[in-house]
Amino acid sequence: MSLYSPAGLFELSIEVMMLSKHDRAAAAAKLSVMRDTIRSLIAQERGQADAAVAQGQHRIALPA
Repeated sequence: MSLYSPAGLFELSIEVMMLSKHDRAAAAAKLSVMRDTIRSLIAQERGQADAAVAQGQHRIALPA
């Protein structure tokens, strides 16, 4: 999964919306998974950007 192709996050967001009407605890748990996934993807993108800069390449990283 990538921030540029977040297919899994789209499905997860639909699931959160559906659950939020019926089961708030399950929706909160899914939302937590979504946040963790996004944070992980951002950290991965930053790491790749740092590695590219170290090799003399230029990449755009998401700001903190």
